[in-house]
Amino acid sequence: DDESNLVVHRAERNFVLLNLFPYNSGHLMVAPFRHVGTLEECDEETARELFELTRRCEAILRRDYRAQGVNIGMNIGAVAGAGVAGHIHMHAVPR
Repeated sequence: DDESNLVVHRAERNFVLLNLFPYNSGHLMVAPFRHVGTLEECDEETARELFELTRRCEAILRRDYRAQGVNIGMNIGAVAGAGVAGHIHMHAVPR
């Protein structure tokens, strides 16, 4: 159920969702459908689409939230602060 899971867009290999515990209003995440724990485990097409969706999220956040900046990044691995071990996701946080 996309609405209850905060999914706002589905692409071929990745999806975009709102963060349940946002750092800031509008905090988006882009995640592959396939569970992978590192970028290295991503196939080229998934990685390419993930980055393209992140670019689109940045543009939307700048336009719709009038963000003056956007923090974009990943926490890969538990020691790096990953909240969902084994499933990478890119954060896009409007500022």
